[in-house]
Amino acid sequence: MSYAALGNGYLPAIRIGQIMNQKLISRAIERLPIPSSTVRRISRVIGDPESSAATVAEVLRIDPALSGKVLKLANSAYIGIPRTVSSLPHAVVLLGIKRIHSIVLTSELLAPFHNSAVLPFSIDRFRRHAVTVAFIAESITKHLQRYDALDEHELFSGALLHDIGKLLAGAVDPAAVTETYKRSKRLAIPYYRAENDEFSHTIFGLHLAQQWQFPKELTACIRGHHAAACFPELHRTVSVIHIADVMAHLLGYALYPDEKTPAIDEAALSAVRLPVERLRVIAEDILKQQDQIASLLEIFDV
Repeated sequence: MSYAALGNGYLPAIRIGQIMNQKLISRAIERLPIPSSTVRRISRVIGDPESSAATVAEVLRIDPALSGKVLKLANSAYIGIPRTVSSLPHAVVLLGIKRIHSIVLTSELLAPFHNSAVLPFSIDRFRRHAVTVAFIAESITKHLQRYDALDEHELFSGALLHDIGKLLAGAVDPAAVTETYKRSKRLAIPYYRAENDEFSHTIFGLHLAQQWQFPKELTACIRGHHAAACFPELHRTVSVIHIADVMAHLLGYALYPDEKTPAIDEAALSAVRLPVERLRVIAEDILKQQDQIASLLEIFDV
């Protein structure tokens, strides 16, 4: 596949032979609700270096449902502080602007699939995988912060939305997704390796990211978590998502219960520079954080 530079990242160039797939993907995106005014405003705020927690809080106040979710999460086991958080600006400071942005995006993207019989996989397992990857990516980033400038909120966002293309793929062609899963089982290979390259969940996710104008870092995590080397400018960021995704599989939180675990890319391990023993400690810690994980999952259930 050829790649074309775009900004500071590298995104796949669309060839003429991909036009039919592009149309299918576009139709799938059109079936989703357009981003709400709150999402669009928060996206603009994220892009403004002068923005503050108070600015985001003012945006959230316009949407009582989202304000309620943010306050609920700030007062949950996810944050785990002993006192009540009643102020939106305080909640935004605790959670982080980028993290709130990804939670709002995920809530909107998951909403059409609640109680849906369309998807060929469990939406509950999809949510659990995404949240587990986000917790692992955040933990890896915290371990790296002593000698690295990686942003834990940015990594959390990229991890939470890394597989969003699977929702679109499942909605537009559930039979193809089911066939891909069966092929992966038959050949004993990871799901992504059984996909058609031009109809993969990362391509679906890329189109959605471009349509909704995601930041380039978030787009790279969605498109590149199985090919981190294709994003040299953001290689360490995407490598963290890749490793977190594999670890979630190893812990038993894959999309399908009997899915083949992908191998960890050695180049990604070298980029992150965390010893395997440290990754084992992180995995053990994640298994102890079930209350925090459940608190975040509740936000996506309503």
